[in-house]
Amino acid sequence: MVPLTTALSKLLNCKPENLAEYLNNPEAVNKATVYLGGKKLKTTYLSRDGTTKDVKFGNFSLKSASDTYAFEGFLGMFCHHFSLSNYHPPVSEVKVHQYFYIKHRIRLLYPQLKCVVEYHNKGHSKYYPLGKFYT
Repeated sequence: MVPLTTALSKLLNCKPENLAEYLNNPEAVNKATVYLGGKKLKTTYLSRDGTTKDVKFGNFSLKSASDTYAFEGFLGMFCHHFSLSNYHPPVSEVKVHQYFYIKHRIRLLYPQLKCVVEYHNKGHSKYYPLGKFYT
């Protein structure tokens, strides 16, 4: 298995640290989307039950993991009522990179990268950091 950042860097002919810059180019995003279209990606981290998760690639987020709200597609307008703890902002204000640290104790190496969006049939989307997958 190859890390997704490595595979995309090779596809777009750039270094992993420059991938965020390349993914701001619509042509590069289109090329990467065609390459990943419908593929199942495997997470690099373990869930609470000790297993990895398969995520079906839907699209890339418009913004980076540090700028995308973790629950904007899932809880929507209801998430402002909840807080993860007394020490954290309300859930509606938690960004993807913050959520991964709070839930998994994972600091993202490239929080400036876009997220992988997984679409669900119930009308919500899940956002995952691009740097946390194998192809």
